[in-house]
Amino acid sequence: MISFLRGKIIYIKEKEICLEVQGVGYRVFVPQRLLKELTLEQEVAFWVETLVREDAIDLYGFSEQPERELFKLLLKVSGVGPKAALNLLSDLDTAELARAIMQEDLKKLSGVSGVGKKTAERITLELKEKVFKALPETELKKTALNREASEVLEFLVSLKASPVEAEQVLKQALEVYPKGNFEELLGESLKMLRQGK
Repeated sequence: MISFLRGKIIYIKEKEICLEVQGVGYRVFVPQRLLKELTLEQEVAFWVETLVREDAIDLYGFSEQPERELFKLLLKVSGVGPKAALNLLSDLDTAELARAIMQEDLKKLSGVSGVGKKTAERITLELKEKVFKALPETELKKTALNREASEVLEFLVSLKASPVEAEQVLKQALEVYPKGNFEELLGESLKMLRQGK
């Protein structure tokens, strides 16, 4: 299966492009957000998810691997097809979508074309715990002051804290120990988790 393509854009349509790679044109569906940034003749590279059906082989392109991983996770949810998954990634960037799923923000998810309330509920129910593992670079990790904070976050989730709860207590621990080491941040986070029970 095709998982990566680099080439030149030779046409742009509503939700797709044609990417010329060594004389071969590949039709690639991309999120609307990404489409707005592309121009004809531009050299681009995409992480690609190949979907094979009885009547078609479709390629979906993403600028980053975590975005592709989130697309793949969405497709595992009953009632979410490639069109709805692409719409979600068109309206929300990877961090926004991951946060909406983890925080069970049904309003934000069901506000996307092709995603009703029941589908939004299924997405949060089935992916709430999986999203954190699939996307190692959550918003908090990107803004964390040190590597130890990222390790504490992963450790808290491994202890069965919900990703949202783990982020909240770690943010508070970072306020107490802005440059804390692993032990300090973990100890403070666990103390806050216990207080919250």
